[in-house]
Amino acid sequence: MHRILLVIVGVAVLVPTHTCWSADIESGDLSQILALHEKVLQAHRANDVNMLMEDASDDYVLVTSGEVIYPTADERALRFGEYFAITTFDKYEDSIAPVVRVSDDGSLAWLIARVSVSAVQEVSGQEQALEFISAWIELYEKRDGRWTQTGNVSNFKP
Repeated sequence: MHRILLVIVGVAVLVPTHTCWSADIESGDLSQILALHEKVLQAHRANDVNMLMEDASDDYVLVTSGEVIYPTADERALRFGEYFAITTFDKYEDSIAPVVRVSDDGSLAWLIARVSVSAVQEVSGQEQALEFISAWIELYEKRDGRWTQTGNVSNFKP
């Protein structure tokens, strides 16, 4: 029993409690990634495709529904434009605090999010309630000193 307790305590001590791979929080990378994530949430609540696309790269990878795809910026903007045109969000917010990691060299980062969504969609002239929980990983790369979203891996809670 003492060995099991020692292993548990040992593992707990080894698990990092900070939010970066490095101690580079002072550079503002962590707060910049969190701000970009908040911008994604705001873009949804405001139905603002331009805001959503401002920090996304053209060489974007999307992993969803068991597929890996490389949609162009125009394809992503069109998809979200169609979605936003029929959707009014009552709630699009984090249901857990996002988890952020920044690489030691400050060139890559990722953020894990889980959001709760409540909305109304107008489909064929009728309003339909839309509620779901989604979790995803946002992928970021620093390009020319600026964080750029380069991908997303997402799923929805059934």
